[in-house]
Amino acid sequence: MNVISLLNIINIQECLYNQSFNKNWERYNYYIKDYLGSYPTPSKVLSLGSELSSVFFKSDSERGQSEVAVSGNVWSRLISWYLNISFLGTNCWATNSLNLVPPQLKRALELKMNGEKVSKSKEIIIIQYQGSNNNNVVLPNDLSSVNLKETYKRHYYHFFETINLNELKVILLSPKTAASDMLAIPLFWNFCYKGNQMDNVFDVKVGNSEENPECLIDKKVYYSIVTVPTGKEDKIKKGNIPGNAQINKLQLLDGGFYWGRDSSNKVKSFDNFFQDNFQNTILFGKEVSENYEFIEYPKSIYYKLFNKLV
Repeated sequence: MNVISLLNIINIQECLYNQSFNKNWERYNYYIKDYLGSYPTPSKVLSLGSELSSVFFKSDSERGQSEVAVSGNVWSRLISWYLNISFLGTNCWATNSLNLVPPQLKRALELKMNGEKVSKSKEIIIIQYQGSNNNNVVLPNDLSSVNLKETYKRHYYHFFETINLNELKVILLSPKTAASDMLAIPLFWNFCYKGNQMDNVFDVKVGNSEENPECLIDKKVYYSIVTVPTGKEDKIKKGNIPGNAQINKLQLLDGGFYWGRDSSNKVKSFDNFFQDNFQNTILFGKEVSENYEFIEYPKSIYYKLFNKLV
């Protein structure tokens, strides 16, 4: 297994170990497996992106707007889980944890206003590595008692040390549950990370002189949104966000605007995210095979992807 696939699996486990997510996972997992079937194909795995809102809402009883509004962390973890399942076997990984981001990239993403560090909302960081140092890692046949994040820390840390910023494409993905949150703040962050020299006009500085968005392969950081959303879906389909803000403004986002439902005239389904942003990457989801067993990997990988191991 290469080190990026290892990072995919570690990030999946990070989702499953999250307390809030884990409380909901048994229910989500039941519907996900039912949707994928016994022999999931790559296209079936990708099409799960259009079902994520339905999976999120699956419950014994309907969930109210206020309950869902505080579930942003769970939605974020569900999105991260899906991304890493789909990224297996590619040169991309997605993470909610800064510990699984190369340190030089963390410094390049640091944002200051008036000399003070700014704390952002917690986006999922998606990294595509276009270098050649994706080394293989040998895993034991039985992973049931292995903490991959700790056991293989030196392997992915060494990998991080070999990375140059000009080998990376980076997308910040903001998972939103409430549609009313989708406009002003994401557009602001997208503007900040375009790589422009804003310190000449505003006192806004991103990164430092040697590590900043302009050092990346596309000379900027992309920004994207994926929403459940809760309520007012008819307005979104018509091109409005609650509050009468026009969805057309979200077309300014470099990474696109998506939701976990079938595509409409104004909003794309989340499975379109891959094709829109990673045109040069081979087929996503290609490692998924019969009974989720991942032919080239130990069978216990299955449990690492769909079950929290004690």
